[in-house]
Amino acid sequence: MNRTFWTSAVLICFLFLTASPNSAHAQFFSIGTTEVATPEDDDDFQLDEDDWDAYEPVIVIKDPYEGFNRWMFKVNDKIYRYIFNPISDVYDFILPNRVQECVDDFFKNAKTPVPLVNNLLQGKFTQAATVGGRFLVNSTVGISGLFDPAEYYLKWSEYDEDFGQTLGYYGMGSGPYLILPLLGPSSGRDVLGWIGDYALNPFLWLGIFDVEKEEVFTGLSYLRRVNAYTYRQRDDYETVMVGAIDPYIALQNFYVQIREAKSKE
Repeated sequence: MNRTFWTSAVLICFLFLTASPNSAHAQFFSIGTTEVATPEDDDDFQLDEDDWDAYEPVIVIKDPYEGFNRWMFKVNDKIYRYIFNPISDVYDFILPNRVQECVDDFFKNAKTPVPLVNNLLQGKFTQAATVGGRFLVNSTVGISGLFDPAEYYLKWSEYDEDFGQTLGYYGMGSGPYLILPLLGPSSGRDVLGWIGDYALNPFLWLGIFDVEKEEVFTGLSYLRRVNAYTYRQRDDYETVMVGAIDPYIALQNFYVQIREAKSKE
């Protein structure tokens, strides 16, 4: 690997490690930018009235920066495979899967302000109440969120809304599709949404109001990212990549569909 790659790797790692651990993008792939095409958009396309119910709109992805995005996709892929995967292998060897699940539950519980506020902003008050209830139960009975009794025993599901979804709820278009350094697929709207989610990050405020605890914030950020990559994201990424004729398009389509599905929940 040449000097350009390693220079890019160092810069990207810096961005990755200093970003918010609770943002939409911190989940590695906060998904993309779309428009929906219908038969009305095509004068030559005719559909019988009875067929409309079975019709599924085609998602059209706006990707004006495809050249840059493809380059960043390749850089990210090398970082994942040659830097993150070895770290993940060691982490996975040290911590059993059940412990990784507890760590994952802890950080999901800690970032409750993000889905709570965004559910309220979207007027989803029942979901917001469930999110708040989950936090109370998991923070107490679940031992600071290390366990998820709200899901296992009370069947209270997560409602993981983010600020990017809130902006979309109020009519903001998703903007251009982007591949961010290390964080993967995103959009113009979701980048703005990241700012709102970042402001709600409780660990961020811990570092701001108590400088002595800034190292704790940094350490928790590292732990969250390594655990999330090992426990959830790595297998998902490999599943999409295996056998893909064009891995860039495969990843783009897969995650855009996820983002579209989340926006309709």
